[in-house]
Order: sequence, then structure tokens, then C-alpha cells
Amino acid sequence: MANADILPRGAVCDGCNNYLSDLDKTLATHPLISLAIQFHALPGKRKRARAKVGNVDRKVYPYGITIPCMQPQPILNANGKRTGYKVTPLYDRSFDLWKFRRALHHVAFNLVAAMRGIERVYESKFDRARRYVREAQRTDNWPYGQYVISLEQIDPVMLGGLFESDVDEFVGLRLFQAAYFVDLLTENRLGEFLSTQQPPGTELVDANVKLPSQRPEGSRRYRFTIVLDESHPEAL
Repeated sequence: MANADILPRGAVCDGCNNYLSDLDKTLATHPLISLAIQFHALPGKRKRARAKVGNVDRKVYPYGITIPCMQPQPILNANGKRTGYKVTPLYDRSFDLWKFRRALHHVAFNLVAAMRGIERVYESKFDRARRYVREAQRTDNWPYGQYVISLEQIDPVMLGGLFESDVDEFVGLRLFQAAYFVDLLTENRLGEFLSTQQPPGTELVDANVKLPSQRPEGSRRYRFTIVLDESHPEAL
């Protein structure tokens, strides 16, 4: 996403910048994040909103943004009356979860450096996390936690925080309407941490997860559409 912040020449080598930008692009194509990018019409490198980010499209419906989803499931109250629908966004078939995992850890790594100082992340206990971001093998799939706050209210919120103990350092990231949690020290206690410390329903996305991906052309498809008022700035 375009912004006004420019690092001084020589701060980051071209090779590193190009390599890590690939992770940044993958982060933006996660359906929950690309949905927020399109909802707020955040500009790309050409300084304007894009027709499509990931699989979230601004051109399918007038003044609306759409994302493929699984068949909506009705939500019933205690009396059996339908009060709404549960919608599960689908992932584009080209979405690279391996890169997305590393992108999350990259953001978390930088957050620790910003909050605790650059010397902190130079400590040897972060070597594994550093290697994972820069030189991971395809067999390396570090887990992360994911909690969807809302699909009805997509606030422009970007927050981060640390959860520390004597042996662990978990990082929480609020990216728009979803929260993510990673363990930079890889003590294999992320699942326990999520079950005891975070909102009920927080999902542990481990190496065995199967993403709900888009069906091939020709099969029955559903789309979740957010319709914007014509005067809404994000509708432009």
C-alpha cells in the first residue's frame, strides 16, 4: 500500500527489500485483510484504489465489494428464528499460506524491535525467528492464531502488543477486523496460550490446516457483498 514514509537510501539493500516485499504482498492478499483494504479503498502504488486485491473485487457490484464465500449458514436464536447468516470467506486458490505465515512473523518481529529496541531482536533466542522469515524451507509451517472480530464493522485499526512471561513472548496483531497471534520464541505453547488468554473461538492455524478455497469454474459459487452508499467515500 502506498504511503508517504520513505527510508533513507542505503537503509535496506535492494535484494532484501524486494525479497520481503513479496511477503508484504502475500499479507495483503489474505481475504480478511484484502476485504478491509477494499472496504477502505486504500490506494496501491498508483495512488488509487485497485479493482481487485486478492480475490476481493470492486467491479462485480455497483458501489459494492465482493468476496467469494462458502454457502452462508443461517444463525438461529433460541426460538429457532433466523437472525442472520454466518459467512466464511474463501481463499483464492493461488494464496500462499506458507508466505503468509512468515509475513505475520515478520510484522511481529518488527513490532518487538519497535517496542523493545533493536538490540532486543539481535538476541540469539530470536535467531530461529529471523531465519524463518528470511530463509524458511517449504516444510517450515509455524502456527499462528486467528480471531475474526467482525465482518460487519471493518474499522481502520492497526495495533500490536506483547504478551510476555519468563519463557515465552507472544505477539498480538490487530489488522483491521481480525486479530493474529504468533510465538516468536517457538516454545510450542501457542495453542495453550490461545485457549486460556484469548477470546473464545480463536483458531490455531497449524501445519495441518486446510483452507476453504474457491471452487473451480462451473461449480456453484456464492459471494459475500458489502454494498456501500453512493456518497460513502469508500464507494469512489
